[in-house]
Amino acid sequence: MMAPPLERAIEKKIQQSPVDQKAKILTQQNLWPELLTAKDILNLPPDPTKWIWDKCLPVGGCSILVAKPKVGKSTLAVCLALAVARGMTFLHRETQQGPVAYLSLDASLPEIGELFLHFGLNESDPVFFHAGAPPHDAVTWIMHRIKQNGVKLVIIDTLQRLFRFKNINDYSEVTNTIEPLLESARQESCHVMLTHHAKKEAMDDLDSCIGSTALRGMFYQYLHIKRLPESDTRIFRTEGRGGKNFSEYAIAFDKTGFLDISGTKEEAEIEQITPAIMAAVEAEPECTEREIMAKVDGRGQIKTRAVRKALKDGLLERTGKGKRGDPYKYFLAGILLPEDGNENSKSLTPRNSSVLFKINPNEKRSSYSYIRTEKPRVDGKQNLFVVDKSDRTDSYATSGENREVAGKQREVESEKEGVGKQHLSRPTPLVDKLLSEIEKDKP
Repeated sequence: MMAPPLERAIEKKIQQSPVDQKAKILTQQNLWPELLTAKDILNLPPDPTKWIWDKCLPVGGCSILVAKPKVGKSTLAVCLALAVARGMTFLHRETQQGPVAYLSLDASLPEIGELFLHFGLNESDPVFFHAGAPPHDAVTWIMHRIKQNGVKLVIIDTLQRLFRFKNINDYSEVTNTIEPLLESARQESCHVMLTHHAKKEAMDDLDSCIGSTALRGMFYQYLHIKRLPESDTRIFRTEGRGGKNFSEYAIAFDKTGFLDISGTKEEAEIEQITPAIMAAVEAEPECTEREIMAKVDGRGQIKTRAVRKALKDGLLERTGKGKRGDPYKYFLAGILLPEDGNENSKSLTPRNSSVLFKINPNEKRSSYSYIRTEKPRVDGKQNLFVVDKSDRTDSYATSGENREVAGKQREVESEKEGVGKQHLSRPTPLVDKLLSEIEKDKP
């Protein structure tokens, strides 16, 4: 087995030293470790075997995976174990292929076997198993099995079951108990990952593990999984001393049934909150963005971006110019029917609403018009006034089948809107008849 880079540099320095100094160096190496110069460090060759999991889990290091019970620690650990055993890409990062040991100290062998079989364990996969309580001198036993089987990644589920801390909040006890495992991992050039439980209530993901703060400080990499509130979406992130951290990513099963990144946390939150926004707009069409914000729970920034995405995806439509006195008003989109057989003008009738939407595809969103039901009723029939917000002009219209044309030149005034007066050119039959009689009576 190849020695770590620093040890190889020391051996090289010994070989290049004069014969009379070799004995002195070899003697001091055991008593007083030789210090390397900056030149020695800079001359070290690139080591392609530095990472078990690229820029996350280093060779000769230890990490801790933290989550609340039943959130997905074991699932992620099993997928990672199979990825390393096969040399597969995992969560968009390469792995170094090598034997893996999975020590399930919480579950029985049939339980852990069923979980691995679910993710497609093959007879040829170089994965070694243990289930149940570990022996008394657990660290020595683990290191012996690592040497025996050439293991590159050891996953221990869980930390407390391995070390059996009397007081996990005691910094000294935690440090002194874990240190031998960290040193053994460095000597054997393998990586050891331990799973651990998170606190029930924790504001900071990176400070959520149960026990002393030493647990976060001692490990090279801190991995965390959480579930979004009122959702099945899992969010994964890491914080380490080196490499490249995973930002907050949503993880889910891909088409093959293996864990993969499905998007960012923000994208997951937007997807989760969009149905509530759609329900709020359906219940009260023509509502403003401020009214939507008040009706839907969640972070304001996420709600705003969810509304923008719904507009972009064609789930919502809006009218108005987004200015004082003419704010954007939002409506459901997608239930469009041709009006009077004209494909260029379509009407949308939301449920639980007396508002008809008239959308002209040739116009921009800001110039969409709508038809509002007005009262009072005249002769049992409903008057509809078409209002075009781009020029704020009113015109007369009627609805219903077999409706008689019921108006001639009418004058519509709207002092509140400042529209002024406009004359409509649709005469009624009664006015037509009167005009005809007047024409006949003329000399």
